[in-house]
Amino acid sequence: MTTPREKYERRRETFNEYVEDGVIDSETGEAVRELCDAYDDHNVMMATPEDEGTREVSTLMSWLYRLMAFAQERDLTTATADELKRDIQDMHDGSHPQVKDGGIQKSTLRSYQAALRKFYTYHDGFEVDPDDIPMFDQEASPVDPNDMLTKEEIQEAREAAGNPRDRLIFDLLLYTGQRREALRTLRLKDVDAEDGTYRLNPTVEGLKGATKRNGNRPLLGARGAVQNWLEYHPDTSDPDNYLITARPGYSAVDPSEPVTGETIRRVMAEIKKNTSIEKPMHPHALRHNFVTIAKRDYDLADDTIKYLIGHSADSTVMETTYSHLSGDDHVKRAEEAWGIREPEEESILTPDVCKVCGNPLEPNAKACSRCGTVYTPDANEAQNQMEEQAQEAKERADTLEEYKDADKIAQAIDDDPKLAAELMDKLGELSEDD
Repeated sequence: MTTPREKYERRRETFNEYVEDGVIDSETGEAVRELCDAYDDHNVMMATPEDEGTREVSTLMSWLYRLMAFAQERDLTTATADELKRDIQDMHDGSHPQVKDGGIQKSTLRSYQAALRKFYTYHDGFEVDPDDIPMFDQEASPVDPNDMLTKEEIQEAREAAGNPRDRLIFDLLLYTGQRREALRTLRLKDVDAEDGTYRLNPTVEGLKGATKRNGNRPLLGARGAVQNWLEYHPDTSDPDNYLITARPGYSAVDPSEPVTGETIRRVMAEIKKNTSIEKPMHPHALRHNFVTIAKRDYDLADDTIKYLIGHSADSTVMETTYSHLSGDDHVKRAEEAWGIREPEEESILTPDVCKVCGNPLEPNAKACSRCGTVYTPDANEAQNQMEEQAQEAKERADTLEEYKDADKIAQAIDDDPKLAAELMDKLGELSEDD
């Protein structure tokens, strides 16, 4: 598997060849390399600008590719802002030598403009002021709420996954909201099936910064699929082996290599083909489903959702991609509060039967009352709240007896899944009342 770092190094080699052949002038070549090296955490020869951090290798690769397009036609060390604006216009029109005849859309050209701004912000001694480089407005691409899967469609899709490996992929996509790159690179040691949690693989580059907020995240309803798959996994003896592997029995399986992103896409395409569902079911569509359900049906805080899916706290994804959640859904909640509309009685992420222990579940159950498996994102918040309250009670204890009482409560919650499930439901009701 070619890593993002390897792809970046190959692009550097191509860039260097262009400089050696005179396609890109040497001064520009040196300036572009200096910019990339300054933000590369693998390079210790260059200092990162003050008050700034290094960048993901995917960002460096993006800068290099886009600056290379400009640099093949223009000396960036002597260019003027007007010349560069003309180049941007030519790229949009399709008359620039480095783009196709149809030109580049404004949404794509933003990354070219951003690369130029970064270049001239870093090299502030050149003639161009970075603020003179125009930036096209970013067009949001909101999710269509009509594309979200219903509870019945989720069940149909899960049943269409014909083997434990494919059911694992479907459930991980639906219940974690993670990108396929993050899921396919999970190692066995990154996942705790017993505890129902996972962490992203911190050694993987190209996760768009998701690992910078890399604490435990809940598996939710994917816990059962993980436990089931581990019984078929080709080699669980090495914790560094990857969780998702090729399907055993079809070829020699090497669990030390992750499956490709194309494998994840193909699995979802096959699942959809075996259903009557006409809505989008590619991997990123499942991510949209998770976020929409978490906000619309369970009213999770935006920052909690952004953490779960690997976005930074200052991300605007909830205001752009998921802007559809701020209209009709608020009307629906208001109507329910005033008694105009009956509230939904079913939890869309709760299956009919627990995937871990086989216990029948109530339609609106947040967790299994037998084994304690959590199925809804808001129940996971409630679980964390209970654990925090139990720990705080211990810390506040002034006497040994008070400490023992608090410890008994914490132990009772751990030992009695039914009690925990009931408390989670109650906490959920209280938060709804608020």
